[in-house]
Amino acid sequence: MSTRFIGARAGFTPRNGDKYYFYEPSTTTAKDVFSNAALTTPITQPVVADSVGLLTAVYMSPELYRVIIKRSNDTQVSDDNTFDPGVPAGTDSDGSVLPITLGGTGSTTAAGARAALGAAASSTVTTLTADVSDHDTLIATGLFDATRFGNLASEDLVTTALMTDQIAFLARNRNTTVLDTSVTATTPARDNTTPLVSEGDEVFSTAYTPVSATSFLKIHAALRGTGSTTINVSAHIFNGSTCLVSASNVSAGDYGQVDAITELSPGATTPITISVRSGVNTGTFTVNGSILNSTMISFLLIEEWETIS
Repeated sequence: MSTRFIGARAGFTPRNGDKYYFYEPSTTTAKDVFSNAALTTPITQPVVADSVGLLTAVYMSPELYRVIIKRSNDTQVSDDNTFDPGVPAGTDSDGSVLPITLGGTGSTTAAGARAALGAAASSTVTTLTADVSDHDTLIATGLFDATRFGNLASEDLVTTALMTDQIAFLARNRNTTVLDTSVTATTPARDNTTPLVSEGDEVFSTAYTPVSATSFLKIHAALRGTGSTTINVSAHIFNGSTCLVSASNVSAGDYGQVDAITELSPGATTPITISVRSGVNTGTFTVNGSILNSTMISFLLIEEWETIS
């Protein structure tokens, strides 16, 4: 191991014919310096600077030196008694490999250092770099290419504008506020006529503003409760005054449930009113009932979805 000596020192102006003497620290015992990095060819001392004050190649052992500099007239201008030439990366002061436990790498070569530290080999890193580049290319390609991941994987924020041929969930509204807990109306009639918004008892009413004019709404009305006797309970979902769907079920004296489910394309983003009305053929249907410790919860659920193409 060796270090190349740089003649110029801090605060020192090199001159033609400067003489450099190298000794063991704190002595006048000459210490070899060399003309080659392998430290096999000693240089005769003093080492004399050229016409501009520079030295030819001077290599030193990785050990302390005493360095004295004199002018060409032998006037001494510098005496560094503990000059440290430094050591090559990964070596100790005696030139030996600096172990990991002392902050070294356990080697003086890149490959050896990786192995000692448990790091990946250079060839492995090269392969991984190529793989990452390939994946970047794959991610940047279209979503429906069968051999590609799709461009959504490269986005920090996925918006509907980035999605293609997908169904996107836009919004959700769940209403459990019952307007009339006692359904006694015997309308709408059990016949072949379309129910009217003026018929039955209104159980739910919700104002909803669609997020998108091209979306569709999934509407689910669930009426749960108890009947005063075995009765037929109906549920009707209205958009404004238009009946969208009707459903009915038989409620025994202790428990009954009727579900009405439909879809609606609003066609605009203006507010609409979705309501649920209910009727019985006889007796009273008590919404949410009076049993099961109030766990029978009726609701009107509106979900907005959109197909992105």
